[in-house]
Amino acid sequence: MRKPWKKYLCFSLVLVGISFFASFAYVSKQAEVKEQTALYIALAAQPLEGESSSYELQRAAEHFSDMVLGWTLEPGFELGEDLSFSGRRQEKQNLLFVIDSSEESDGLLLLEAIESRINTYNSLSNAQYVIALHSISDVDQVLNRSRIIFGALLLTFIASVAMIFTYDSYRSHRR
Repeated sequence: MRKPWKKYLCFSLVLVGISFFASFAYVSKQAEVKEQTALYIALAAQPLEGESSSYELQRAAEHFSDMVLGWTLEPGFELGEDLSFSGRRQEKQNLLFVIDSSEESDGLLLLEAIESRINTYNSLSNAQYVIALHSISDVDQVLNRSRIIFGALLLTFIASVAMIFTYDSYRSHRR
């Protein structure tokens, strides 16, 4: 039984060509450099009465950083403007937020919102968490056009091979 490899190859090449033009059109509409603001925060726990272990304080601040990150993900966390940002825990009690804006005032707005939440939490739970360090800096994210186009072509080729394999397996088992 002879397999129609020419037909399969043409199918793959057509999909890869469509993917090439679609990814090229997508990339051409994107800005070359995306200006963002980075907000770095280091959290700390101040000792309460009767506490003296620095290890326990560091562990408490580490767990608290997960809570602060969770606050920024909840729908009720608003900054007054329609700012888009993402946050991640960089290491232990250190958080890094990337804001899709080039304005330093937007970084300050996010910092004030987090600080306000921490103060509210401290007053309600009798805790002593503080922002030990913070810094705001500009970040320029450069778009790597060739990587996006190559990735789209590679994924399209892999998807077309998988579709051909599935089609051929289904067709051969059907007989």
